[in-house]
Amino acid sequence: MARRKKRSRTSVKLIIIGMLLVCAVAAGAYYYMNNQPTGLKLPAQKPVVTVTPTPGPAASERTVYIYLPRKSKNGIGFYLARTAIKSAEKGDILDVALDALLDTNKEGGSIAALIPAGTKSISPVKVHDGVATIDLSSQFVDNFSGGSDQEALTVNAIAHTIVANSSDKVSSVLILVDGGAVETLGGHLELNYPVEADSTLLHPGASK
Repeated sequence: MARRKKRSRTSVKLIIIGMLLVCAVAAGAYYYMNNQPTGLKLPAQKPVVTVTPTPGPAASERTVYIYLPRKSKNGIGFYLARTAIKSAEKGDILDVALDALLDTNKEGGSIAALIPAGTKSISPVKVHDGVATIDLSSQFVDNFSGGSDQEALTVNAIAHTIVANSSDKVSSVLILVDGGAVETLGGHLELNYPVEADSTLLHPGASK
């Protein structure tokens, strides 16, 4: 009876030891399998590229010539002087020059009185057979309040400005108002026909 109990206890111990060995082998195998390289490579992280925007090219400037009134040295009367203007405005140079001249009504002094307030060019300048046709808004006539001298300066400033920037393609200017012909600006100069730039209004010795 005593031998059977001793054998039974020995068998139990052997079983427990065997189970522990099985668990140890299984744990080792699990650890080994989970720590083996899989052969798969993680995708390389793409470098972060910071792009600093560069400013675009500055708008190219052109030189246009406009004619503005200057007071005579003796203080009596005015003459027209050619003035160089830098402009980045795009488009045909005749339109750019005309717009630059019309914008002078925003200036002060005698220059502001050259172009009647609010006057705008309402269509592109057209050139045919040496005649440039310009179309101005109704303010050109409605807001004009000068006399004969002012009328001559205004009309000739426009004519000289167009001719000077035409590369010798224009010899006279026809002024329309709101798309139609206009008889006169202030009652002294006829505008039914193209106007030639009057060189007598320029400063003596000045180039056209």
